[in-house]
Amino acid sequence: EDDFDAAGNVVYGGLAHHMIRMYPRALYVIVDLPETLFFSGTYLSLIHGSDRILLARRMSDLRPDRLKKKSFVLVPNFGLSWLSGLRFDLALNILSFQEMSARQVETYLSFLQSRVSAILSWNADKNFFRSSSFVFLFIRLGFF
Repeated sequence: EDDFDAAGNVVYGGLAHHMIRMYPRALYVIVDLPETLFFSGTYLSLIHGSDRILLARRMSDLRPDRLKKKSFVLVPNFGLSWLSGLRFDLALNILSFQEMSARQVETYLSFLQSRVSAILSWNADKNFFRSSSFVFLFIRLGFF
């Protein structure tokens, strides 16, 4: 199959860019801090064009008719619940769970549990600039 839906954090948009290059019909949803979405949105707009990006400001922005012809949807972290009607094939977390409290991580995992087939997470269990100790986690939800 040639398309899938993914949700993840991206820092500046590089991973999202490459995922869409590999799966051009995919919808890539980015959930992150608003100030980080600025960088992701700018980068992805320059590479793919602003017409392929939807910046969600409220739940109603995520209606199916608004998602058509979009490749990227940017959702601020406080709008996570706006995605409750969507289902994803894959959730990615790269180096951001380590910056969150245990409660925040549990909130994300709980939210994703019934909405995603798999999670790929790569995080350092210590400051990765000072340690080579990383946590690499691949979870098929429903089995933990």
